[in-house]
Amino acid sequence: MSNHIFAELFRESIANACFREMAVGNTFGATALSSYGGFWISFGIVLTPGGFNIIGALGRGSAAYYDSFGFYLAVRLLHSPQHLNRLLVS
Repeated sequence: MSNHIFAELFRESIANACFREMAVGNTFGATALSSYGGFWISFGIVLTPGGFNIIGALGRGSAAYYDSFGFYLAVRLLHSPQHLNRLLVS
């Protein structure tokens, strides 16, 4: 089985689990699974050659690539607790 097929099955299983948790009313489970799945989908988009051509535009190993990748991870790190707290409190 190729890595792309495995990754697609993984993403589908996370999305399916998120929808099932939302259907039974488990808000925390749905929030946690959607955040986890969303991170890995966006991380895959950044690293996939071709798609959005992020690596091609910045050049793998360049300072611009590492700076933008660090900014992406920092934004995800800072945004996740705020998003989770907002959903759990309301």
